[in-house]
Parts: sequence; C-alpha cells; structure tokens
Amino acid sequence: MKPKLLKTKDGVKVIIERCTDVKGIVFELHFNAGALNDPIGKSGLAHFCEHAIMGFATKKHSRAERSNNHGKFQQFNAYTADYDTCYYVMTTKNKIDEAVDALTEPFSDIIYSQNNFDSEFKIISDEIATQLKTNNMQRVHLLRNKVYKSKEFKNLGYTYAGSQESLNRIKLKDVQAFIEKFYNIVNLTVNVVGNITENEIKKLISKYVATRLNKIGEKGFSIKNNLGYKEPAFYYEKACEKDKALFYAHYKLLDFRTEKYYNRDWYIENRIVSYVLSLVIFDYFRTKKELCYSCSCNIFQKADGVYLSFNIVCQEENTNEVVKVYPEFIKSLFENFTEEKLNQAKEVFIGALNFDYNDLASKANINFRQYDIYGYLLDDKKTKKDEEFIKKFTYQRAITILKGIVGKKPNLIILANNEKYKDFDYKDFCKNTIIKK
Repeated sequence: MKPKLLKTKDGVKVIIERCTDVKGIVFELHFNAGALNDPIGKSGLAHFCEHAIMGFATKKHSRAERSNNHGKFQQFNAYTADYDTCYYVMTTKNKIDEAVDALTEPFSDIIYSQNNFDSEFKIISDEIATQLKTNNMQRVHLLRNKVYKSKEFKNLGYTYAGSQESLNRIKLKDVQAFIEKFYNIVNLTVNVVGNITENEIKKLISKYVATRLNKIGEKGFSIKNNLGYKEPAFYYEKACEKDKALFYAHYKLLDFRTEKYYNRDWYIENRIVSYVLSLVIFDYFRTKKELCYSCSCNIFQKADGVYLSFNIVCQEENTNEVVKVYPEFIKSLFENFTEEKLNQAKEVFIGALNFDYNDLASKANINFRQYDIYGYLLDDKKTKKDEEFIKKFTYQRAITILKGIVGKKPNLIILANNEKYKDFDYKDFCKNTIIKK
C-alpha cells in the first residue's frame, strides 16, 4: 500500500502506510513544536516537555510504573528536533491497543508536581553535563545557531537540551504552559506504518488520541516558516578542541524555495553519487595525502533545501594544507570518480534495499518528513522497482550530477585555532574551486 494522508472524523491528520509482509507496527505522534518554539533565554524547554510527557507520573500510574513501558514494547520513546517533537511506540499487533493507550495517557492525566519536575530536571542536567564538546558538534551548533538569521535559531545550544544556564530558567509553570499551548489536535500528525488496517487505526485514534488531546490550541513552528533565511557563504570560528580543526564545505543540491519537491529516484541517484564521493575523498585526503584522520561526504536536509557536504577533520597543523589542496581535490574528481567505484556503490545500495524496506521506523520517518515539507506524500516505490532503477543508473548520468555539484559555489565553515582564517579570502577560494564543464 502506498502512503496515504487522511483526516479522521475527529479532525486528526493521519499518515498511513500498511505493510502486510511484517508483523510490527510503528505508531507516532508528531507535534510541530520543537526547539524552535523555545522562548528566548529558555532553550531546552521543548526537550524538557518531551521528558515530562514520558517521565512525569500520571493519575493512573507512578513514575516507576510508567518506566515499565520502555521494556514492555520493542521501542517506546520520544525525541525533540528543531521544529517538531515525536512520541512513538513500536510493537506487535496484539499489543498495539495497550501501546497506544500507554503512549497517549499522559496527555490528559499528567501530574504537574514539583517532585516530578525536580526529578526530570536532574536527569536533563546530567545529560547536559555529559555532552561532548567536539568540533563536529560545534559545527552542528553553528548550522543551528549563528548561521541561521531568524531569532528562533539563535536560541539553540549544542543540543536540544539547551545549556545549564537556560535550564535553570525553566520552571514547572513553563512546562505546563508549553504542553497546554502546543500539544493539541490542530498541531498534531499521527504517523503509522505496519501491518494494520485503516479502520483499525481510526478506532485507536477515536479511542485514545481524540479523547485525550485538546481540540483547540496553537500551531507550532513549521519548516516552511524559515525558508527566507540567508546563510553566510563563509564562516570561521575558533575550534573548541585543542590541536584539532574541521573543514566543512557544503553544496546546495536542491532549493525548497524554487523547487517544490524531489522524488525517490532523485534521492537514490544523489545518495549513490555521495557514496562514491565518500570513497574518493577518503582516498585523496586520508590514503594519498595523509592529511586527516576522518573525512566523509554526506547528503543532508536543512530547512531551505537538500545539501551535499565534504567534511574533513584534521590536526591543526594540517589545516593550511587541507585548504590549499581542496581545489585540487575538486578538479581531480572527474579522474577519480570511476565507473568501477560507481558499480561498487550500486551493489551496496541494491544489497541494502530489503533492509530499508523492512525498517518500519525509517519508513515512518520518511513519510512524515515528506508530508511536513511538501504538504503531500510521494509515492514509495517497491523494492523491485528501486533495484531496476539502480541497475539502469549510468556512469554518464552520475557524471552529469557531479558536474552540477562542482559547478556551484560551496558554503564553507572552518573551525581552527589559527585565527588567520578570520581574514580568509573566500572569493579567491571559490574562484579556484568552482568548475564549469
């Protein structure tokens, strides 16, 4: 069955994909209220609310009793992202009624007590204390924070938990107000993948979701709200790790402001190309040049589009050489991006298809992200069609995609202790890096 979007008689938006060849079911509650809804000065509030829903005692169950849910089902958890918070359960069909009951119970029965608050405060405080400050996390922080121009992004810390200073400002009344404001049906998308029928899902929603969530409330942050920000083409900051540096160049493959969507075929093609580029960059910077101990090429999605990145982690003493030879690396791509490497990548992706298809959590996440960005669902092709498409993916097509990448100006982040990069000539760098073919 293809992913399907519908609205129940109770007004609940639902994404459904039935998979009859598996026994499991993933049931997710997505609220468009994440870290971008944190009040200024109280970053981490959305994350604290995630903990409250999962960890506070309810009128029916103590904290200890509620913690048993994590062991009762295959997965029972939650996470906070930039613009949404998700509560989910993965279980078998014979337990789905009990699972949805447990997942939705706190939304109507939660106890807002100081004791509950203090217990979660300590857990989150410990979480913040154990966060590792690495150059890579510093980069993530920059992409979430200083790089974005909207005031919402400026409030984020290294992780969604915020900082200890911002956590200290959060009070019990803030948690209650946030939940009552954003955890409602108009701000909710239910996302279900697995061996369950549409009618069975509707009954679960009527029984548990519609009766336990407020029917009125405010909508939270939407990814569409931040399509107008401008990102600096070059950004330097002193590295938080001594004697280590990070070079990070990313290229926009697709702009959500001008191109409305990308389909699965486009995604597969670009993933395969990025896999080959991972092999090439490793050969160049690690094997041949011996300039780094970690380097990769990845495709990732941000609020304004889809990007391809080259990420190089090196010793501080090698930073100058990495920056110097990067244009040479780009120029060498057409020589080193071989048909042999492409065939190797295609074999890897064909081998992974069955795993991808049976990964209910991944399918559920893909369905929700597609809906959240585009407002509708894309067709999800079956494994056999994907395999046929990959086999037909030619070397000439891969080179065409590669030309499109290297013909663009990269956005660049350098994290290093050498402050000379404050005066880095980015325009000259691009002049030597952009290849028009």
